[in-house]
Amino acid sequence: MNPKIPKEITDLSPQSTEYSKKIAQARSVSHPVGGAPMPKMPNFADAQQQGDRFAGVQNQPQRRAQGMATLLTPEQRSQLEAQGRAIPGVGSAYVANQPAAQRMGESPQPGQYQNPPRPEGAGISQQTAEQLAAVAQANAPAPKQESSPEDKLKEEIDDLEDMFDYDEFGQKVKNQLANKQRKESIESRCEPMDLMDLLVNKECRQVVPIIPGKYYPTFRTMGGDEDLEVKRLISTERSSTTFVLAKMTLMNLTCGLYSLNNKTLASHLDKEGNFDPALFDVKFKSIIKYPMQVLADLAVNYIWFDRRVRELISVETLKDF
Repeated sequence: MNPKIPKEITDLSPQSTEYSKKIAQARSVSHPVGGAPMPKMPNFADAQQQGDRFAGVQNQPQRRAQGMATLLTPEQRSQLEAQGRAIPGVGSAYVANQPAAQRMGESPQPGQYQNPPRPEGAGISQQTAEQLAAVAQANAPAPKQESSPEDKLKEEIDDLEDMFDYDEFGQKVKNQLANKQRKESIESRCEPMDLMDLLVNKECRQVVPIIPGKYYPTFRTMGGDEDLEVKRLISTERSSTTFVLAKMTLMNLTCGLYSLNNKTLASHLDKEGNFDPALFDVKFKSIIKYPMQVLADLAVNYIWFDRRVRELISVETLKDF
């Protein structure tokens, strides 16, 4: 029996066959990517066994010393528990959750950066010294500048201003009695006044220790009726402005001076509390017998007393009233 002769395969498309050969030939060639050989896939199973599931192409040559999945060794855990620095709870077996374990003095891993040892006796660099000097200079307090002639003149004017005050007519006065330093000293010895006395009792009084134990008048507030009566009486005067102002000051003092050294003066009000011109005239003539120096000082202190009363009803005082 004759062997069966295989039939010849007839290529109906020679171009397709040639094209397929070219494709197969191209696939058999390994082309480098970016001019470098194709990287090999790391062994993930081996990385998992080493305790760091994040080890890959970029950091396979050296494992991270303290990765997220790095577990504490039994020695580290025992050391932390012995020191009382171990943090219990879920995830306590990981180094990332134990800050004390991260600060343990372990030998640095190969490839990690270390500061080079500084030679003995070596100081800081010149650049560092210059930078530190610049910082110290920037933080240093600015030197006190010498006062200019204008500033010195202003300071002298302020010091001189303390020796002045203003009388009841707004005139600037300077003497041994009416100055800010004396005013502040006397007011520091005065007892505070109560606004309710002014509103309920319609009168407010205050002892003013000008010389404690020796010279301490008691002043009172004037009513509106008293003020009008004083203005009515002074309106009949026909004299110089100086005389009228001086007499009006003494008349106001007559109404405002209640007692002197705890000795109550005669009242200028009748039994119903109304202004009595006859009683006022008696009290006025009695007061103006005092020496002019005492009257001037009493007038100054009565003005200061009046200002303190006005401060009781100022906006700043009534904010929390």
